[in-house]
Amino acid sequence: MRLLILFIVLFSIVGQAAATDYYVSTTGSNTNGGTSPANAWLHPALAVNNATAGDTIYLIDGTWEGEHIDFDGKQGNVTHPITLTKYNGTVILNNSYIEASGTTPLDSYITISDITVCNYYGGDGIAFRYSDNIIISNIEVYNVSGEAINLYECTNSIIRDSLVYNTGWNSIGISSQVHDVHDILIENNTIHDSSFNGTNHNTLDFFNYLSDASMHDVTVMNNVIYNATQALLYFHTGSTGTNFSNFNISNNVFHDSGSGGYVFTNFLVDSIFINNTIYNSGIKTDLGVFDNVTYRNNTIYSPNSGDQQFTLIMSDLANVTHTSINDNCSTFRAMNGVFVVQDAYLNTYSVRGSGLGLEVKYSEGNIFTETGSDSPIYYPKHSNWTTTDDNIRTIIKYNTTLKPITGYLTAIVNTYADDVYNFTIDSSVAANPTWINITTANASTNYSLYRDGSFFDVAESGIDSIVSFYYDVVGGDEWSSHDFQIEYNSTGTSTFVPDTSKNYFGTPRTTYQNGTSAFLGTQPTPSHIICNISVRGYT
Repeated sequence: MRLLILFIVLFSIVGQAAATDYYVSTTGSNTNGGTSPANAWLHPALAVNNATAGDTIYLIDGTWEGEHIDFDGKQGNVTHPITLTKYNGTVILNNSYIEASGTTPLDSYITISDITVCNYYGGDGIAFRYSDNIIISNIEVYNVSGEAINLYECTNSIIRDSLVYNTGWNSIGISSQVHDVHDILIENNTIHDSSFNGTNHNTLDFFNYLSDASMHDVTVMNNVIYNATQALLYFHTGSTGTNFSNFNISNNVFHDSGSGGYVFTNFLVDSIFINNTIYNSGIKTDLGVFDNVTYRNNTIYSPNSGDQQFTLIMSDLANVTHTSINDNCSTFRAMNGVFVVQDAYLNTYSVRGSGLGLEVKYSEGNIFTETGSDSPIYYPKHSNWTTTDDNIRTIIKYNTTLKPITGYLTAIVNTYADDVYNFTIDSSVAANPTWINITTANASTNYSLYRDGSFFDVAESGIDSIVSFYYDVVGGDEWSSHDFQIEYNSTGTSTFVPDTSKNYFGTPRTTYQNGTSAFLGTQPTPSHIICNISVRGYT
């Protein structure tokens, strides 16, 4: 056992000692040893040909012309990658390209950083095929006739902190055909202008060609992507290609897509699209299956689409949440699938349905209106409304929530201005205790409450400006349609004397929850209360 341990330790030491630093200079010679700046080689390709696991190739300040650097068959490992990087100054590979062109997954653990590849008219600037653990970092690639960076059937790879522009095809392309593509990170890059040399294509392109392979677990984060002649972001498949799953597209800025271009999100499943900013473009998904994708906290404005309205077109969409859209571009549209607009950020926006339905939903039970003849419904845990036609409906959301204990409510907004709030509310069942929470114009301010035109008390808004009150059946009275009005009270006093035989009020509560709405099931059940508005209590 001791001999085995000694052998392992010695083998590890020898493996680490075998790593070599090579140096390449425009004033070097291929007859040199290449192991010091003073003894540098001339061509980077020679250094790559000689590199093994753990070796680092340093390019000394200068410009090389017409280099073909091929990593085909090169294999590093997790502790000993093969690295190509600059030694000092500015390193430019002009009219040159880097590739690994093998037909089997042999190339692995290769890092390329801090160099420029440019002015290559024969294809891609940097292209790896069937490779694993490729890291491309702080690279500048521009003026290439093909793709600036092409990862074809690669896994566990990173493109980070790089500048890519003026490409004749896709700026960055990720594709699969036979082998799976997974665990890809595209982060902190600036990518723009995919129209070099008169050609037009996409800035960031994902292509899944055949059903034999899949593409999954990909993160696109913190990039700035703009000036695409076609799409800024594009997902597409071949005739038998499969979907893209577990994508995280977040914290990116997309802007200025070409005529008819969008941020396309076709074929995504089980993915998220969050915290992105999109302007002078739109988002569109109109092809293939699209399921269980969440849109949240995106800011989208000033589109260049034909009707000058941002249109989010989706099929089989699971959730669209908290999407911030400029007032002049606020249309959600469902074409051929079930589409849920949940907790939309704007208070006013438009929707267009499809035969299968478009649902507007608020998880906190917000009151909202739509311009058609249908009425939203208010359930114990959400409010919603669904349309199945293609007419444009305007949605207006109010900062008021309804929380019934059972069944559902309907509500009509009569007045919501100048610190006066009037609603007509009805219930589907007679016994249905309900919390009504109204965000007013002022915090810690007295408001008068009326029911069906009769004044009965003064309530104080909380530090969050919310007035909350509780409505319940009195004795055997039916829960029928009632008008409720809250309005600013300048005196702060009440002259109302309740009829004690009607049991308007129960024991006042004194606990507060500062505007956090809660479902009735989490609160103690009051006894004989119409409106306990002398407190804002949730406990």
